[in-house]
Amino acid sequence: MLRCTARSYTLTAALIAALSPACTLAANVNFCWIGAGGDTMTGRMQIPDDQMRKPVLTKADLNRFKISGYHQGQFLRAWGRPAHRRHSSAL
Repeated sequence: MLRCTARSYTLTAALIAALSPACTLAANVNFCWIGAGGDTMTGRMQIPDDQMRKPVLTKADLNRFKISGYHQGQFLRAWGRPAHRRHSSAL
């Protein structure tokens, strides 16, 4: 069963800070959402620095993302996009 706790967020933030270079070109954001009725979603997004101040981000703004959905701890589906160059015509 997935558990999202304040301690795991603190540990994740500390690891990201420790392993990130001093000058970074993108932020890696991990998240865990807990909904009603046993639904949860976990994921990771890579947001380029030039997109960090936007009030709303769409998948076109992200370098990469992966999201997994669960119900009562059982995997349902994953969504994502591997690393790519944003605004590429190859997409």
